[in-house]
Amino acid sequence: MNHFLKLTKMAINPLKINKIYMEETGYSIILTNNRMEGFFFMWSGYIDSRPDEIKICKINDPCDYKIVTDWLNTDWLNKKMD
Repeated sequence: MNHFLKLTKMAINPLKINKIYMEETGYSIILTNNRMEGFFFMWSGYIDSRPDEIKICKINDPCDYKIVTDWLNTDWLNKKMD
């Protein structure tokens, strides 16, 4: 089941969500990405991947905060795997 999480100004693919931090002031949604940055020269260098982060504030974004809270409390999301 791949339903998008529809917020007021965006829709999020739940398969791209890596972590959700539940903070006192709201949520921090960490998304996975396929973007890599780096530098290589003569077989040496580095690769870096910075995940996208969406901040949802309980006070500044009350509609989105309620949407995410309700989504986190849905039965299908909390269903235990047998």
